[in-house]
Amino acid sequence: MSARSVYPAQVPSVPGYVGVYQFVAATVLPLYGASKTAAVVFSLVTHACNYVIVMVWGLTGMFRLRLDMGAYRALSETRRRGCLASSVLPLRLTA
Repeated sequence: MSARSVYPAQVPSVPGYVGVYQFVAATVLPLYGASKTAAVVFSLVTHACNYVIVMVWGLTGMFRLRLDMGAYRALSETRRRGCLASSVLPLRLTA
């Protein structure tokens, strides 16, 4: 199974591998006895859960650390202009 899971990462796709992940699950999981419908449902549920978990923990961390979104915007603008000297993320923590 691990050898089959390497190849989908090489397929160009939309951000988040939406579509590729479902295709691989619908192709590989039936080899282990799951129906194609169950494989697609499983892939959709696990994919959605992964996104929700990462977003919840990320937002929780941002709010607990009181991170300023302006710092992220400034970093983005700096990188867009090509300035390397200030490419370190200027986090402002408020106590």
